[in-house]
Amino acid sequence: MLKMGFNEGCTWDGNRGCADQSLMADLKACAKYGFKGIDIRFDCLDKYLAEGGTLEELNAFMKANDIVPLSYNALCFFNMKQTAEEKQAVMDELDDIIKKCAALDCHMVVVVPSCDLNEKGIEATRQEIRDDAVAVLKEMVKKCEPTGLKLSLEFCGAPSMSINTFDDAYEIVKLVDSPLMGVTLDQYHFNGMRSDWSKLEKADGDKIFVWHLNDTE
Repeated sequence: MLKMGFNEGCTWDGNRGCADQSLMADLKACAKYGFKGIDIRFDCLDKYLAEGGTLEELNAFMKANDIVPLSYNALCFFNMKQTAEEKQAVMDELDDIIKKCAALDCHMVVVVPSCDLNEKGIEATRQEIRDDAVAVLKEMVKKCEPTGLKLSLEFCGAPSMSINTFDDAYEIVKLVDSPLMGVTLDQYHFNGMRSDWSKLEKADGDKIFVWHLNDTE
């Protein structure tokens, strides 16, 4: 069943982040204009908590206004980590997100691939990037299994992103092979690196967990 929601990323400022944005204001706009779901940006949530808000208050407001937290957006740059410390930091962040999602009754986390590998001195083939992503996501799925929290891989259609086409993202999801693993399909990113339309036509729609509409032609 398709649920329509407001994606906080659509009003997020790439330069200032959530500095001029309020999670509570976005939720009030959802209530006013009839959006029954929201994708909560991680930095907007962090700002809300830093200003003294609580997860319990946030959850109560959403329930009172019949708003569902469709996803936590996002755990960023999860793959191609080079040290044990970097890899552990990703898993520690996921542990924290799992707790936050439980408090908010949120059942999905968008995960975003790493970027600028060449600038970081990391050389990897497309296959090596796929293999690494599959291994990391399988480990992440194990952490999510006790709560049933879903992971949704958002490929980003830019040359600097390590996973930047639907084709690669969907293949990774198939290899992870879990009901908790799916794809976030952003139509802007789909076109950004010329993802293969025929691959989308053949894809299992149940594996597309999130569809982001954007303000681009």
